[in-house]
Amino acid sequence: MKNRWWWLLIIAAFFLGFVPAYRGGFIRFFREAGVYQLPPKAVKAVTLQITDIYLGCRHSENHQEEIIGEELPARLGKMQENREISVFTGEVLVLNGEFPGLCPVCQEEEFIGVYQGYVAVYAGRPGRPGPVKEMTLLNIQGLPEEEITDLETGIAFSGLEEKLQILEAYSEEYARNNRPED
Repeated sequence: MKNRWWWLLIIAAFFLGFVPAYRGGFIRFFREAGVYQLPPKAVKAVTLQITDIYLGCRHSENHQEEIIGEELPARLGKMQENREISVFTGEVLVLNGEFPGLCPVCQEEEFIGVYQGYVAVYAGRPGRPGPVKEMTLLNIQGLPEEEITDLETGIAFSGLEEKLQILEAYSEEYARNNRPED
């Protein structure tokens, strides 16, 4: 009888060591059999903050978006041109870039304003002017105060035809106010 208990202890000790050692094999077997499933992976999102500075007009644009961590390498591969990583905390990635030329707003829009006492055409919007694109020979000194105030504020237009009409009106106003004395 003493011999029987001794063998049971050896068998129990064997299984107590065997099962934990081959636990991975059992889980794989149960997973393939459809009995055991892994818990879903937590999807980690990274906040991507991008600041682009356009050297032609010195304007900056800021974007922020959430990207799944797995998509980050592919996304960075497309975005790295002219950009550098300035901060990466694991949750936030900050990219700063410099680009030659004008920002998208300055490429698309223009307005009429004043530059060094003359009527000029600027890139951008009146509240966010870019560089001067065209200078005229129209001196603002020959214009009425209301017109000068409008020009200093900036006059937005849409299209070449409207721009030419506005400049022609200022040219006629200037000619009317600066006629030589008869």
